[in-house]
Amino acid sequence: MKQEITHIIPISFTDFWETCFFSSAYTKAEHLDGLSCSEFSFIEEYMGEPQYKRVLFSVPPLNIPSSIQKFVGNRIGYTEHGTFDPIKKQYHFSLIPTVLPKKISITGYYTAHRVDENNTKRTCFLETSVSIFGVGKKIEGIIAQSNVDVQKNTAAFAARWIAQSR
Repeated sequence: MKQEITHIIPISFTDFWETCFFSSAYTKAEHLDGLSCSEFSFIEEYMGEPQYKRVLFSVPPLNIPSSIQKFVGNRIGYTEHGTFDPIKKQYHFSLIPTVLPKKISITGYYTAHRVDENNTKRTCFLETSVSIFGVGKKIEGIIAQSNVDVQKNTAAFAARWIAQSR
């Protein structure tokens, strides 16, 4: 299943990546406060040239039907492996779940484009695949809705963070 989720973030394009993606304080607050994750840690903090990568772990709140919990349990964490392409200005990532990592695949990337001097359009492109007989499509749908909710929450958090920083 493919998704494209776009939000306007109230920050200049020139400040977007450094303020919202590569700030350790922002990333930690985004996960713990903005997404209400019960756990968050950097495995490898953002590194600039020449690698432009980071690895982090989080455990978001689980909001899935009990019928699906019998397949995945009542707690799912994710390890995010991400790299930034400084030429294309894209952040590519894969999310590896702690449950059924060989059956669930979530990959994607973020882009950002200037809207005006004070706003940036952030777009997240996601691709999700679940290979579990009989319930794979249902779980994909749950993950897709979760992706929409996460992007909405992170956009709202970014707006609050930016307003408080000014």
